Amino acid sequence: DLHRHAVKFWEESMPHLLCDKIAPYLSQAKNKRHNIILLSNSPSFLVKACAQKLSIAHWKSSDYFLDKQGNLAALAQLFSGEDKRDYIAKIAAKNQLTKDSIYAFSDSIEDLPLLLLAGKVFVVRPDRRLKKYCTLKKWSIL
Repeated sequence: DLHRHAVKFWEESMPHLLCDKIAPYLSQAKNKRHNIILLSNSPSFLVKACAQKLSIAHWKSSDYFLDKQGNLAALAQLFSGEDKRDYIAKIAAKNQLTKDSIYAFSDSIEDLPLLLLAGKVFVVRPDRRLKKYCTLKKWSIL
């Protein structure tokens, strides 16, 4: 069962994978009852388990087709940086949110469309291209 394996993976790996500098932001947002949405192009079974582990109610991710045995068979839909931007833009419009009220965290240049939508950007363990872009934009690197 993919979900069971994903939960075990996060229980064992989260302390090593999650940047400890994000925890205060997440805690503060929860205390202020802000909407927190976990967006990832990773497979949904991993993102769902991560969201559960972090007590994040709302999440969206890439979808995969499963074969008859429940194994990953093929990519159904990749949740790209453009998709993330569009998803948050719809939520922002529906809830009349300003750019300044949108905080985005990322590690990849692939999320640039989402990052440009946000009023506050935090970059965590950036890939080489995003690190270079951060220097130009003066974005925080955690």
